Amino acid sequence: MRVGYLLSLLTGIMFVCMGASQLAGRGADLKGIQFAEALSSAYTNIMGRWMFHVFMLTAFFAMFSTSYTVIDGFSRSFSEALAALFPAGAGGPRRVWTYRGFVLASAALAAVTLAWVGNPVALVTAVALVSLAVAPVLYALNLLCVQRQIDEPRLKPSRYVVWLGWAGVVVMGIAVAATVYVKLLA
Repeated sequence: MRVGYLLSLLTGIMFVCMGASQLAGRGADLKGIQFAEALSSAYTNIMGRWMFHVFMLTAFFAMFSTSYTVIDGFSRSFSEALAALFPAGAGGPRRVWTYRGFVLASAALAAVTLAWVGNPVALVTAVALVSLAVAPVLYALNLLCVQRQIDEPRLKPSRYVVWLGWAGVVVMGIAVAATVYVKLLA
């Protein structure tokens, strides 16, 4: 895993440097779809015209896999939550049908939302801002559960890890406040 994390870090740094060199000074131009076009042109400027098709195909599969993962993950989570809340008759075919029902409902809700909003870039931006705002709360709740619900002493996180977790909550809160200030108040 460490090798994978290191390779991901190096790849990320490489793409940030490539983007910075190709997109520097174009900040005012990059709104909405222009950002994707500028990003794809950064790849084609460095690697050639053939890269445009690879970039678009990769972007499609990134969005498709994200959508698929969210719909599948939410459906499995909700189905398992219902099984835990109502254990009588929750196994077997009923669990499969609740999962499938959540998949269909999630996909229908996503399609209606996309059609209603009409602007996928605005939708992704809104969802990103909402998830950023909710992240510190969920992280804090998770940290509280880990501190209070684990009874086995050897499984409890150390004080340093707990302190680091609360520092992360504070940093995420500052990031939310800065984003709200920049996006809404400035």
